[in-house]
Amino acid sequence: MKRLGIGMIAIAAATTVFGDEWYVDPVNGLDTRDGTTSNVVSEAKGPRKTLEKAMDLVNAGDTLWLLPGEYSEGSMRDGRTRIYVSKNNVKVRSTDGASKTFIVGEGGTTIASTSSKSCAQVASGFTGVIFEGITFKDGCGQRHDIGGTIRDNGGGIGDYTEGRGNIWAVDCIFTNCYAYMGGGMYFGNALRCRFVNCGAENSGGAVARGKNFAFCLFDGCATSSISTFTPFTSGNKFYNCTFCGNVGNAFYQNSLTHSVLNSIIVGYEKNGSVGMYATNSVMGTASCADAFNCLTDTSVADSGLVPPLKGDFRVNESSTVARLGDASLLAGFPAPTGYSLDKDLAGDAVPSSGSMPAGCLVETRSCHLYVDCENGDDGSDGSQGHPYKTIRAATTNALSGDIIHVAPGTYGAAEGSQTATSKIKARVVVPVDVTLESTAGAEKTFIVGEAATESQIDNAEYGTGTNAVRCVYAKSGATVRGFTLTGGRGVGTGDYSNNGNGAAFMSAADRAATLEDCIVSNNASYRGVIFQAVVKRCRVFENVGTRADNVSGPAGSSCSWYNCIIDKNRGMGAIQAAYAVESCTIGANNVEHNGGLSQVLYWYGAGKRSVVNTAILGGRFYVGGGAAICCTNCLLVDDTFLLNDIRERAYNCIITNSAAMQVEAKTYRPVLGSFVGIDRGDAAYSTAALGDRDAYGMPRILNGAIDMGAVEYDWRPTFAHEIGRRFNMTYASPSVTTNAMGGLLVPDGAVAGTVGMAGPYEFTFGMTGGSAQVYVGGVLVGEASGTGEKLIRFNVANADDEIRFVYTPDAGSTAILKELANKHGFIITFW
Repeated sequence: MKRLGIGMIAIAAATTVFGDEWYVDPVNGLDTRDGTTSNVVSEAKGPRKTLEKAMDLVNAGDTLWLLPGEYSEGSMRDGRTRIYVSKNNVKVRSTDGASKTFIVGEGGTTIASTSSKSCAQVASGFTGVIFEGITFKDGCGQRHDIGGTIRDNGGGIGDYTEGRGNIWAVDCIFTNCYAYMGGGMYFGNALRCRFVNCGAENSGGAVARGKNFAFCLFDGCATSSISTFTPFTSGNKFYNCTFCGNVGNAFYQNSLTHSVLNSIIVGYEKNGSVGMYATNSVMGTASCADAFNCLTDTSVADSGLVPPLKGDFRVNESSTVARLGDASLLAGFPAPTGYSLDKDLAGDAVPSSGSMPAGCLVETRSCHLYVDCENGDDGSDGSQGHPYKTIRAATTNALSGDIIHVAPGTYGAAEGSQTATSKIKARVVVPVDVTLESTAGAEKTFIVGEAATESQIDNAEYGTGTNAVRCVYAKSGATVRGFTLTGGRGVGTGDYSNNGNGAAFMSAADRAATLEDCIVSNNASYRGVIFQAVVKRCRVFENVGTRADNVSGPAGSSCSWYNCIIDKNRGMGAIQAAYAVESCTIGANNVEHNGGLSQVLYWYGAGKRSVVNTAILGGRFYVGGGAAICCTNCLLVDDTFLLNDIRERAYNCIITNSAAMQVEAKTYRPVLGSFVGIDRGDAAYSTAALGDRDAYGMPRILNGAIDMGAVEYDWRPTFAHEIGRRFNMTYASPSVTTNAMGGLLVPDGAVAGTVGMAGPYEFTFGMTGGSAQVYVGGVLVGEASGTGEKLIRFNVANADDEIRFVYTPDAGSTAILKELANKHGFIITFW
């Protein structure tokens, strides 16, 4: 990634010399030399030292070359400016660019009556003057007649007699320049210039009062009165400019018109009756007389199209703004002789036709940053080939909309800690609207917090305290995906301010940040190791809420939960104050501090709270403060802890014993035949936030129905093993299981799939009663009834046609699918 700094402003390729060439050197020059050479030849021959004395040599059409250094000595025009040009067609150019060549004025940010100095001025009536590759710094226009009308405007460059745009600045920087009007430039044109922290006292433009500007950046400028830029005549044009971080209105001038082309104006608007015409631009809140193919900054921000413009001021590569500009519009720019719009502000080539980014830079900014704790370097650019070493380096350089990709490894002490809340720091702080995701998943990528130390410890058993370090603090719009968050600590006693909660993950605002596909384990804080977040597909184990009452919420507090597995957490009220609980599995081993079963869910405050498609395998159910739990399509253990008010508000739930709720010990995957919640949920009650994946990334709905709990049972591998690896099974009724002797046991319902090959087939199956039918593409092709082994032959004309076996039992009867055979040798067996 290329960053735009002062050192990257490039001198234009123009080399035309109109007349004689003169040289000035603030380091090695002498004003007694002849100024004819850049190097010192003798006491008499070589560069002069000050601009004042060098200008004595310059005639119309000449070029004055400025060698590197600061030009802060000497003064002209009665001591009011550092350099004063009073000849036509003069070029004042640096030999090494604006990053090394400075004309330094005097006066700071106040207009003095006699002591201030602007950087440069052009005398009355002289045209064709060009300043190139220079930084104009600390220039201040002098109001030499405070009570009258005579003022020196243009703290950087001033066309004193208002020459109506006949002077140019090319590849220059204007910084900390101030004037009554036109703080940076007064009555001029600019190509590839940067105006930073300039100001004005009057409404005449903090940055400039000028005519034509192309590939210019206006950043951090302000007026004490009205506007950032003021045109001085109709027909002013701005080509591929970026206005950002300025204070005041973008433009001000009554009864004049100007055009904005391929530009970005962020955060402020025009003022006065000026007519503004915009094309292919981001127009902030500015109102336009006419706008074509433009965006407002509000719509851009809502769509994530342009990040907050900091750092390099580029737009993201995925942004609509990256294609908003039109290169053909640049043809109208009146560049001075010998110059063109072939390069942008950073020196990158400008396209000659087609779409291009709006703004001052044509090279777009990658939305992707990379981190590798083993092979990275924080001095790199964070690209895929040159990753950062720490997450902190990536988050420091990230902009809104970026994705940070993190390689496997442990991100702990080397990350340091950052202030996140008034109580405790964080190992990682994720900026606004930034996504932080691992490349190898939670099992291989760890963000590790830190216990409190020494006198700051408030709970010695768990290591909590005010100098502890939480794992992640996420700002609004941030997403953290695919990490193990462990070792995080918050405060452990008496924290009612919330700032010490969220030892593993804390969202900066209520449900403003999202935690996805993470393992959260071995964290401890006063309450809610995950705090006020949206939590999706996470496994939350063995965390502690140290608070000794129902509000400890060791797994999390004030969150929305989707597809999560929550078990073995210590504290009262495993999940506290949840906004939503959808398709989660809550284990039987969440405990209180004394080892007894924890309250599974705790709410305070009146109102109803919903739990949907969730499997609660054990623990006490508790609702406090007048709240009421409404369970829909849930699987609940039937024991003495299931409160009557929950029973009364259970809709389409299965309340059974623990024997019918068996899951695998480590994965919490349903056990076929011993978990009655398979295909028994109802997706109609789920919200869009649930997504389409379960806790392990499997499709959230298999077999046409959602399972109760966080893990969708995938019967396809097991059934495929029984019936043949080439059969693409697409459906099996919830009652279908494997048969102990092989094949599939079908007590009732159907099995369906495709064979992938047209041709003749036959089903072989056994029945102990009832009836069976076979359908191909929805058409009945055969049926059987009674007992014994049966055979149904049929033809599949289209390989995509569904083959469906349907069984309807008599009392107590079953069917066993033994074999599906292709008469050309393809065999699938049902037993």
